[in-house]
Amino acid sequence: MVNNYLKNQKILYAAALAASIIFCIAMTSMGISKYYSVLQGGDNYNDFPTSGFSLIRVLINGSYLIATFTYIIWLIQKKTPCSSFLDICKYAIPFLALALIAYSQSSDIYMYLHYGTMSLHKINPYLNNPDTLISNVSPFLHWGQTSTYGPVSLFFFALSALGGSISPLLAVYIFKIICVLVQALNGYLIWRLLTNAENRNLITLAYLVNPMLLNEQIANAHLDVLLANTLIVLIGCIYYQRYVLAIFAIWVGFLVKTLPIIWLGG
Repeated sequence: MVNNYLKNQKILYAAALAASIIFCIAMTSMGISKYYSVLQGGDNYNDFPTSGFSLIRVLINGSYLIATFTYIIWLIQKKTPCSSFLDICKYAIPFLALALIAYSQSSDIYMYLHYGTMSLHKINPYLNNPDTLISNVSPFLHWGQTSTYGPVSLFFFALSALGGSISPLLAVYIFKIICVLVQALNGYLIWRLLTNAENRNLITLAYLVNPMLLNEQIANAHLDVLLANTLIVLIGCIYYQRYVLAIFAIWVGFLVKTLPIIWLGG
């Protein structure tokens, strides 16, 4: 019985890992093609023709569905061979690494980097439109509005944009590395919060290898990973009755995604 269970676990892990590798290769192939097409004066990043990439799209969607399907089967079993956070990391690291390598299909990352570049050039992105500055990611922009992201996010944008002077690709991957590190931190915080929970390791691993989170928060490098961090911290503060810190966590969460003053003004 135990041997059959371990065999099934290995099959599921291998299937999920194989699907993730295919997903990573297909995402990167299409993303890099779009990237160089735009740099060479081709189509707008969001209007890039994908008719010649139908097979790659099938691979992206198919591998994502397979990874999600195996993930759901694993969750239904409600078992994990992990006994510590280090064990959890050994299982999660391959999936985190593949999500990091996979090139983003979203153009949001370029807007993040452009706002960061504006900040580095002492141009206030909250008062000036993106076209105030021409940066090396300007050809990828599709958004002409002043920044609606808070100063917490802007700090990470600027930090990533430091690599933009060398290459936009470097800047993209600096931001993606930040996303991976925050994702890992979130997993650790969940593990610490669930000290007395029976399914502590299962829940932590389930967060770290969730295909949707890996795709949105790391592969496509969206700010949701920072919001998830503030939400986890908020839950921890409420659980331990640290209400002042809970209020602070809420405020930081506001300053991650959208400035409260913009909400009030709207």
